[in-house]
Amino acid sequence: MLVAPRTATLAVATAALLASVASPAATTAAASAPSLPHPVVVAGYRLYPAPSRLAGQCRLAQRHVDFPVLCPTLMPKTGDGVTSATASPLPPGDGGVAPSTFARWASPTAHGIARWLFVGGIYGGGETDPGDWQANNPNEFFHFFVFEGHLTPTLLDLAHVATPQRSLGTRTIAGRHGPLYTQVSYSLCKGSCSFTGHLTFIWHANGVIYAASLHRWSRDSRNPAVLAVLAALIAHLRAAA
Repeated sequence: MLVAPRTATLAVATAALLASVASPAATTAAASAPSLPHPVVVAGYRLYPAPSRLAGQCRLAQRHVDFPVLCPTLMPKTGDGVTSATASPLPPGDGGVAPSTFARWASPTAHGIARWLFVGGIYGGGETDPGDWQANNPNEFFHFFVFEGHLTPTLLDLAHVATPQRSLGTRTIAGRHGPLYTQVSYSLCKGSCSFTGHLTFIWHANGVIYAASLHRWSRDSRNPAVLAVLAALIAHLRAAA
């Protein structure tokens, strides 16, 4: 669960405001191919075209920043696992629910341009780790966002925080090269954490930083299914039109 930088959890902030695994050397063709048919099945999860409203939210956000906004184009739906391992029983009416989407930017500077923004989607009741990591799988809970712009190590929870993100080394995903990080669950965070329970891939492009972050559903921060879904979501990011 993201905590909006130096403030509250993204679940609160958005409510208020609102494949295969890539190896350290290279990403797989399945995760990086932009022309895969929809729905895309990755690690037993169907990924559908993102709700159409998200593209409009990204276009609006693009008018408030001075860098290209990368917008998610694929997301899962609740209760839509395609294997016995990923299918999860849900209360009646909860299956097939698309995520709530958001595109929010920082307060503009004196020149009217925001320094950073985050875009993504979320559904479900929230994280349950570390008690039951599996209940965070995309059939019950999904949280993915791209934090982008003129980001500092502090905003990325890499420095000057009590519980910094932990490095998992560097790798290439969908042609983008950079470090992969994870952060402890919300209940284990000391101080203010922005990426609790997430797996986050960071890269530089267009003179700014992009950080794609997915809430994981495994205690293992290198779980192949989580990495595969993250890789597929990154591979299908598109610039806001």
